[in-house]
Amino acid sequence: MLRFIYHPNIYYRTLIILMPNMQIYFNVLMKILVSLLMIVIAFFPYTLREIVKLTLLFYLETFLIGGSIMAIFYLNHKDLSNVNGVLLLNRMSQIYLILGSIIGVFFVKIAFDYVDSYFFQDNFIVDIEVFLDDKHQTIKTLIDTGNNLKDPLTNAPVIVAYFRPLKGILSENLYNRLLMAKTYEEFSREILNSEYKNRIRLIPYNAIGINNGLIVGIKIDKILVKKDKKLKKIEDVILAFYHLPLSQDSFFDALGFPEIIK
Repeated sequence: MLRFIYHPNIYYRTLIILMPNMQIYFNVLMKILVSLLMIVIAFFPYTLREIVKLTLLFYLETFLIGGSIMAIFYLNHKDLSNVNGVLLLNRMSQIYLILGSIIGVFFVKIAFDYVDSYFFQDNFIVDIEVFLDDKHQTIKTLIDTGNNLKDPLTNAPVIVAYFRPLKGILSENLYNRLLMAKTYEEFSREILNSEYKNRIRLIPYNAIGINNGLIVGIKIDKILVKKDKKLKKIEDVILAFYHLPLSQDSFFDALGFPEIIK
């Protein structure tokens, strides 16, 4: 069976070349320890979970890039030479390293986007029960780490929600009028003229193409966050209504603030 003398970890191989007499570094345990040392120096992880995550990412990217380099080299060379079962890569040029690295990083990006979309997104979706007067309604909420909206008067955090799933807490008259609104200006005007006048809050925000915008919200009584069979009550919250769905696939109905899961 052929064995490859090429090792994808360039930095580690450099260490071996500079210190050839330190054969102890060929030990599997020492390889792992050196990798951990590199990660600690580069990223300063604070928790064991961060160390494990960075180590897995480190080896995943190393194997993908190294495998890409080997694949390109192998496909371009049919007359590979070997000595005693060891495959010689004495014609490895810089172009293989560059192309292999580009392809490896490309596949890493695709893999992480896939994992993030189908696995990790569930960790940021929580059920929130909204209470207003004597009514309550549960909605699926995406925890948006970029949601820093605050009530400028009370500094209360803001949840932005599509109004239709909140039918259960709105009066029938207001809900029907919101359905008839064709623009956000009409939509917000109906809320401003509703029976919730004493709860109205105007929340300033900035977005792409929008500077000094305002979104209309109301102060609700409380929310109950339901995640991992645990309940967390948060009071002094502003609920801002939006007239369009926030998720194209209806995966969530609202955007929450990061403190919800802390």
